[in-house]
Amino acid sequence: MSFTLEDERGPTQASSLGRVAHWCDVVIRLTGLNADLYLNGNLTARFALYHAMGLAADAAKAIPEQDMEAMPGVNWTALFSMRTFLVHRPHLVDSDKVWQAATENVPVLLSTLIAYQTRVSWSSTRRVQHGSFVV
Repeated sequence: MSFTLEDERGPTQASSLGRVAHWCDVVIRLTGLNADLYLNGNLTARFALYHAMGLAADAAKAIPEQDMEAMPGVNWTALFSMRTFLVHRPHLVDSDKVWQAATENVPVLLSTLIAYQTRVSWSSTRRVQHGSFVV
């Protein structure tokens, strides 16, 4: 699987939910592409994953509060706290916990965002973009 220019720019949709979904998708791709490298201590693979997870958390900060409240299964506080460590204290991060969050929590977050978007009647400007299609 290769990355496209869209992967670097993020989704063309300006919604905060779309940006979070985009970076969750990038995290999921990185865990699939770099599993051996990450688990064997490759710093480039680790920092790439840390960066993508930090960008997902940054994007999540822009989600309106009423949307966050409508997704009670997501631990937003933990997501924002992890971002602080990933960005400001990467040398203190437990890489196993990051891997667990990336492989277990991020796919659930992406599914939750997509389910929320599907459940709610959205205008065309608030759709979640995932990959090259809008769900």
